[in-house]
Amino acid sequence: MKALKSIFFMLFFVLICSEQILFFMPNFASKPLAGAYSIPNKPKLTLPNWFNNNFQDSLINYFEFNLKLHNLYVRSNNQINFNLFNQSAAKMVLVGKHHQIFEDYYIDSYIGKDYLGVDTIKKRTSALAELQKELASKNITLVTLIAPAKSSIYPQDIPNNYPGLEKKTTTNYDTYIKEFKHQKINFIDFRNYFLQIKNKVNRPLFSNLGTHWNGYGSSLAADSLIHYLEKIRNIDMVDCVIEKGYTTQEPKYYDNDLMDLLNLMYKLPCNQLYYPNIKFKDDQSKYKPKAILIGDSFSWAWIHTYPFFQNIFDKDSEFWYYNNVIYFANNGAYAANKIVDSSTLSEKIKNQDFIILLFNEHNLFEFDFNVSKNLKQAMKENSLQ
Repeated sequence: MKALKSIFFMLFFVLICSEQILFFMPNFASKPLAGAYSIPNKPKLTLPNWFNNNFQDSLINYFEFNLKLHNLYVRSNNQINFNLFNQSAAKMVLVGKHHQIFEDYYIDSYIGKDYLGVDTIKKRTSALAELQKELASKNITLVTLIAPAKSSIYPQDIPNNYPGLEKKTTTNYDTYIKEFKHQKINFIDFRNYFLQIKNKVNRPLFSNLGTHWNGYGSSLAADSLIHYLEKIRNIDMVDCVIEKGYTTQEPKYYDNDLMDLLNLMYKLPCNQLYYPNIKFKDDQSKYKPKAILIGDSFSWAWIHTYPFFQNIFDKDSEFWYYNNVIYFANNGAYAANKIVDSSTLSEKIKNQDFIILLFNEHNLFEFDFNVSKNLKQAMKENSLQ
């Protein structure tokens, strides 16, 4: 016992001294933390904030954040809580069964906690149907895509004690799909597609450490999209050939984005992921349609994980993130912080073959990122011909 106390004392002494030593090493920096967090500013001393203790509290936060080993301390604490209590230190991230990591708002959408109601969904879908009709009259095809949430594809891994799980009710997804069919919206339901194939392909479609469809899942979705676009417009697009790839437990691209948010000392074990090799067979007979993809973060896999967007669409096609920022244009030249300009919308869309909307299940709550409202207004004001 005496020896153990001595060891703990020495470790504590080394830890205390390390900050003093590292103070004289300005270039030293521990591994940065992932995720969003606020960086405290050095507070200014005033009489009011001294007497109400705001100065003292702010100064403590400032010095704690600027400790040389601050990030190491945070990761150590997170690791202890994870190992002992299976707790996540990241807000809205929780650990399910079999080391499956979820974001809680996807589960809320899966069980219907954010349900908008039939009237709201009918109104939004009706506006989309009107836009689809107007665009079609100008030879522009509107296509809506619903990306699956991991909670819907692997619900058996959601923790049994998750609040509301036993009271699963009607969801936004349920009603939107019903209205899409009723109002003849052009759409692909990738959630239903993934549920149909998940046991047949015998490979995970999501990484247990990520929130988006993995490389394999996104490639299957892209291949389906190509065939759908070819059929609906009677065109022959660039052939996408999915060839034999490789399996690995090292997640790539976005397949460990949730694990990063946990800010642990050690990596969690990843399920066996499959990354196919993708080849694009292009020649002069193939048609590369012009398209604007308006979507959420599930779109990134078609640009970064595999370059589907760059290879199957015309070089002037663009990706509008949440209908707000143009993040991909000119075949890969990023327009940083370039806001979608409402004054040029009619000019932007008039030569397009497709306007493609991509929503994951949770983002159906925000459907349709004001696309219907903005495009219809632009066409009306500028008399799009």
